[in-house]
Amino acid sequence: MTPARLLSCVIGEGLLHQLDAQGRPLGEQASPEAYARAGVDERACPFQDRRALTGKPINMAALRQVRQNQGAINALLAQITAHISPDTHHLSGHDVLRVNATMHALPIAWLCESSAPIPVDIAALFKLSVGFLRTIPMLLFGAPGLADAPLLQALAPDEFFTLLDQQEWLSGFSQVCAGSSQAIMATYEKMSTRDPSSGVASDAARATMV
Repeated sequence: MTPARLLSCVIGEGLLHQLDAQGRPLGEQASPEAYARAGVDERACPFQDRRALTGKPINMAALRQVRQNQGAINALLAQITAHISPDTHHLSGHDVLRVNATMHALPIAWLCESSAPIPVDIAALFKLSVGFLRTIPMLLFGAPGLADAPLLQALAPDEFFTLLDQQEWLSGFSQVCAGSSQAIMATYEKMSTRDPSSGVASDAARATMV
């Protein structure tokens, strides 16, 4: 990766236009031309929460990619949480923020080491991280002490989803989050819990862990 391309990915919008091994852009509709070439599959929102009131669709193509790679995604998450929190089972709010930052940075680590397209599991993990980019920091800023507390014990998965729904954080400019409430809560729980059975982190994961 050239220095200019790396700089664009780190501090600009270049990362959103990078393609994964299936030809999908990391930023999905944020990269309009690549999004159209990859295949648009937008469907009416099927969920009975505030997302349904917006009239905006879900991105079924991105959701399908996550579902098809759920096992690999879970394995990557387990590696990340085990590295960031090697001695505790429940991660603090600050550590969950670090988990999300790692999820978001994995494509950059891959591009620094390889000229091959971004693996689909890393791309899907990145897309999951986008949904937490503003929610986790806002939670920590809004609740003093939450950064140092075990996040899952302070805010249960169902309480987390209720907060997302009430604050309308699941609705974007032209689409709503495609994940079900159960899927969102499951991801939140995996980000907040160390899996003691996880193996050694991959080179790409280790390169981004802070």
